[in-house]
Amino acid sequence: MTTQDTLERIQKIEFDIIQKIDSICRAHNLTYFAIGGSVLGAVRHQGFIPWDDDIDIGMPRKDYEAFLRYASEELPEGYFLQTFHSEKKSPFYFAKVRKDNTKFVEYYLRDLDIHHGLFVDIFPFDNVPDNAAVRKLHYRLCRIASHLYLSKSLTTVCSSRFERKDNYKGIVRKILHIFLLPVPKALLFRLLDRSVQMFNNTECKEISHIVRKRLRIRLEDLYPIIYLPFREMQMPVPNNYDAYLTAQYGDYKTPPADSKCYGHLPYCIEFDSQEELK
Repeated sequence: MTTQDTLERIQKIEFDIIQKIDSICRAHNLTYFAIGGSVLGAVRHQGFIPWDDDIDIGMPRKDYEAFLRYASEELPEGYFLQTFHSEKKSPFYFAKVRKDNTKFVEYYLRDLDIHHGLFVDIFPFDNVPDNAAVRKLHYRLCRIASHLYLSKSLTTVCSSRFERKDNYKGIVRKILHIFLLPVPKALLFRLLDRSVQMFNNTECKEISHIVRKRLRIRLEDLYPIIYLPFREMQMPVPNNYDAYLTAQYGDYKTPPADSKCYGHLPYCIEFDSQEELK
């Protein structure tokens, strides 16, 4: 179990990372916005949810691609931009900015030889078609492409708390992993990349990190982005955060029961032995 001291150290480093991301975005006029629990933290706690151990942000596709270009050159020493292009073993279809000389090993990734430093997640957001039937088909196509891409790298499935050995999804992933051994990972990445961006030249009312249905947000709820205090910085959040958080969590103003107050529960956490806590 993560101790309070450990959690505070995790949050301190992740806050440092988001400040580095924010600096690059401001320098190049790039749009980003908090999503999920990071919005909830800004609204309800003016910072992290007390038991949370991550920060998640989204970027419109054009800003995301621009950020990857700038960050690869401008992140200070000691930080690593993890993408498919910078680390071929990375299983993610999104970016992570990680802190060198630290570890936050997620349980299902424990056997994967990648950079496991503490991180902030950055999700690309693409257009979601307005037509319900087309939207459903598009989502299914993207999910299939995503499962193929993930199965190329992994034999395990993501679980924030437990890994069930009898989980049929894990069995399917192991089978797919074997089946995909001769298939180049770059081919699967291109398939997924083209699938999720299929409607980016079409006018739409919503955007999303396509393979995660719950991340959908209406443009009218997102823009104009506003800023709320998040520790010592101003965090960009959806303009209509009330509608967004209600759709995500229901009664988001009432804290959950203690039994539901947990983070990722990682497999391994390590800090830089030379780090001086301030």
